[in-house]
Amino acid sequence: MFLHGAGERGDDLGILGRIALPMVLEERDDFPFIVISPQCPKGQGWSNEFLIALLNDIVARYRVDTDRIYLTGLSMGGNGTWNLAMEYPDIFAAIAPVCGWGDSNLVSKEPFAKV
Repeated sequence: MFLHGAGERGDDLGILGRIALPMVLEERDDFPFIVISPQCPKGQGWSNEFLIALLNDIVARYRVDTDRIYLTGLSMGGNGTWNLAMEYPDIFAAIAPVCGWGDSNLVSKEPFAKV
């Protein structure tokens, strides 16, 4: 799952294909994995409730190895990465927040929920 930054919010999914992981995926079609790149509505921030519901839907619809779910994001998406992983620490094999901020005191938080 890739979470974009504040500058890509809105309702134009074409914007996502111009940055980071979605841009690489636009240029190549030989990746043997699923990438989820949701778009956050304009003026809003990432919602853990929305993101976990989306992830649960993808896991239910597709053949997903639930031991290999990864989460990354840039800036606001990096913050979303920290927030989602801290609330659902047992879901992700790894996270890679880039230029994001989070509360490192929550890193040792007990597992909260499962997909």
